[in-house]
Amino acid sequence: MDDAKDARTGDDTRSAPLPPPPPETRPAVPLPTRSEHPISATGFTSPAVSTSPAVSTGPAGSAQVRRGRGSLSALLAGVSSGSTSLPPLSRPRWLRRLPHVVVCLIAVVVVIGAIDEMSTSYRLGVEFGLPAGVAQGVALVLALWRPFPAWWLSLSATFITAVAARSNMTEMVPPGPNWPWIGPTIAAHALILFLLALRMRARVALAVLAVTGLVTAFVQGLLGGGPYSGTGVVAVSVFAVAVLLGTALRGSREARTQLVEQEYLTAEERSRRTLLEERNRIARELHDVVAHHMSVISIIAQGLSNAEIAERLFVAEQTVKTHVGRILVKLGLRDRTQAAVFAYECGLVRPTGY
Repeated sequence: MDDAKDARTGDDTRSAPLPPPPPETRPAVPLPTRSEHPISATGFTSPAVSTSPAVSTGPAGSAQVRRGRGSLSALLAGVSSGSTSLPPLSRPRWLRRLPHVVVCLIAVVVVIGAIDEMSTSYRLGVEFGLPAGVAQGVALVLALWRPFPAWWLSLSATFITAVAARSNMTEMVPPGPNWPWIGPTIAAHALILFLLALRMRARVALAVLAVTGLVTAFVQGLLGGGPYSGTGVVAVSVFAVAVLLGTALRGSREARTQLVEQEYLTAEERSRRTLLEERNRIARELHDVVAHHMSVISIIAQGLSNAEIAERLFVAEQTVKTHVGRILVKLGLRDRTQAAVFAYECGLVRPTGY
């Protein structure tokens, strides 16, 4: 028996490596291959890699990236949020597009004035003044539908023009031309900022104003040039007034919209409450009618005549007769006897002694 036991033990020992390992003996986390996961295979070579700084850019790093992107989204959101056109006037009909006509006329005046100033004061010639002036006019018209790209176009055209005019101002005699902003470009850019502030949040409008001021300070304060009359402070002041005015009008319009919505919700709630009160009133009346019918049936079941019922209910005998007839028709009963049986079956009246 011992030999047989040893033989069996030896057989079990030799046969142990043959079956595959059970599921619990396998590795807890399978290592993915390069074809199974987009991360490089070096990221799974050893546990030390999981604690390396490269992997630490997980939740915390993603949060920092999101915060950084959120600071830029205030400006970049203007590309899509300014897609709505300028609201037309409602009355009269022929004045609905008056703001668009006025802005287009101002754009034409700006183009003519900008071309003249850049060609003569800056000595850039028509070949440079024409596209620069047209860019300001196009930006002003574009602001009716896309104020954010229009602001970029106007600011870029002004910056390029100011840098190009620096080389020509060294030969001029004091006091020199207005620089870096001229009258037409100040008017165009102020109107663009006003339209931008009308349709964008105050945070975006203030950020745009800040960028405009920084660009103006960089050109006039750091780059500088020959003899010129500085217009940076005046221009930024006019831009600030335009932004504040547009933001105030936008806030007033939003307040009126919220007031109208609140009044609509109040009216809807009032109508809903009136409907509920009407339903409750009808339910009470139906309950009173049903209760009255049941009381009349219970009186009929007591064997009282129409005169006795009229005396108990303080009504005329003819009224009782009409009322009893209607009750019998509604309940589908032939006579007063069936009404009495119905009252006993429904428990409206109990036999004497119960």
